[in-house]
Amino acid sequence: MRLTEIMALLNADPLVLDDGMDREITSVHASDLISEVLASCSRGALWLTGLLDPQIVNTAELFDLAGVVFVGNRKPSGGIIALAREEGIPILATKLTMFETCGVLYGKGLLPGTRGR
Repeated sequence: MRLTEIMALLNADPLVLDDGMDREITSVHASDLISEVLASCSRGALWLTGLLDPQIVNTAELFDLAGVVFVGNRKPSGGIIALAREEGIPILATKLTMFETCGVLYGKGLLPGTRGR
């Protein structure tokens, strides 16, 4: 599934768009802990989070993540958006809760983006 399709499914606002919007996404990792992402997130996954920290962009870049979706109507700061734009990390924001977002994406066939599964 492409990020553009996910954006429509989640009725998400595109905060940072780039060439990666057509990248094929097969897995999703949902976490508000950067340490958990560092320990267990698979490369290329889409990261769902409510955490508003600039380190999110660095982590997404380090793991070559497909993008970040901020859930629960959370909006990142201008600094986070600028950094994501600079690094080419797509950023979306949805009003759906983490639970709802996971349910929608799992229902459409996306798998957990956790290493070792």
